[in-house]
Amino acid sequence: LNQGRLVVGASGAYGDARITGDLTQAGSGNLAIDADFLAARADRLTVEGDATLAGRLEVNAAAVLPGASLRFLTVDGALDHALGAQSALFDYGIVQQGNELSVSVDAARFGDPGFSLDEDQGRVADHLQAIWDAGGGPFGTLFGALGSLADRGNGSYASGLSDLSPGVSSAAAAGSIAMTQQHLDLLLS
Repeated sequence: LNQGRLVVGASGAYGDARITGDLTQAGSGNLAIDADFLAARADRLTVEGDATLAGRLEVNAAAVLPGASLRFLTVDGALDHALGAQSALFDYGIVQQGNELSVSVDAARFGDPGFSLDEDQGRVADHLQAIWDAGGGPFGTLFGALGSLADRGNGSYASGLSDLSPGVSSAAAAGSIAMTQQHLDLLLS
């Protein structure tokens, strides 16, 4: 009976785990997996008996893209689940096909009002949302990193968006040019 947190595989590595009997997860339980929707890999759990799962699926996503689906559970016996999965930034869907469960990313909310973003952060979030809505392109790893920041809290996520803001990158570039100019002035004096 899982009433706490069951971690499938080692953290940061993708592995397979096997339970030789039945698995029951209570509503207070979490089943935690690592996932990479860009590389199409995730931790996988096999239950040789029956599985009755409530509670939550916790997805630690290294890369996230819309439209990708990853299998994370296979049950040899009967499967009954009421798992839910959601992060601060992404809505995850859990689909059952026969005796297997897969997770997909159903939606992203980069500019969610709950994040309390300033104007520049909001513009970056809107741009990221447009990229997501167009299929995500090569930005899966960035989306995964932002999801991790959002799960840590609004401040971490807002700071991450600020780091992506054109104003910040321009300030860094201007600072770099000024430092280079000072260094050259010192060399010539």
